Amino acid sequence: MEAELSSLILDEHTSIEDYLVKFRSLVAALKGSRETKLDNECNFMILSKLKGLYQLFYSTFYSKMDALGDNFKIPCFELF
Repeated sequence: MEAELSSLILDEHTSIEDYLVKFRSLVAALKGSRETKLDNECNFMILSKLKGLYQLFYSTFYSKMDALGDNFKIPCFELF
């Protein structure tokens, strides 16, 4: 399941919602098998796959993270 999670590609889904549903279901399945991913790992895995129309969100997220430095709080994966 971990390999499937890391190889998940946004372009292979009909929408970002479909992609996120699949991503979240794989994370839940991993938790069920006692393999967990940290929130920041999940968030960065999602962000690393964003491109095209979502590039602005991606670059704004990282710009804010860089600007705030140690004061930046990574959002909880459930709220991301």
